[in-house]
Amino acid sequence: MPICPNCNKGVDYLRYNESIYSTGYGDVQVENGRLSYEETDEDRDSSEIVGYNCPECNHELFTREAEVLEFLRNNTDSKLKSGIFFCEKHKLMFDESCSKCIEEEV
Repeated sequence: MPICPNCNKGVDYLRYNESIYSTGYGDVQVENGRLSYEETDEDRDSSEIVGYNCPECNHELFTREAEVLEFLRNNTDSKLKSGIFFCEKHKLMFDESCSKCIEEEV
C-alpha cells in the first residue's frame, strides 16, 4: 500500500481537487453609443483537475495523472511532484537514491 510522505499513513486512493468554470459565447456591437451584448451560444461548463491530495492529511502530493497512477499502482519508490522520491521500504524521502537502500547494497 502506498504511504503518504507527509503524514506517513497508508492510502489506497487519493482525493482530487477540481476547478469548474463556465464559458459563454456571444456577439458585441455598438447600439446608441453603448456596447450591446447578445449571447449566441449557451454557457458550457468545463472542469479541470488541479491537484491530487492525501485523503488522511489533505496534503497535495501530485498535479499530474501519470504520477498518481505510478504512486497508486506501485508499492515501490514513488516520485512526488517536487522531484523528491519516497522509499516505502524505509519510509524515507530522498532526491536521488535512498541512503538506507545504498547501505544495504554495500
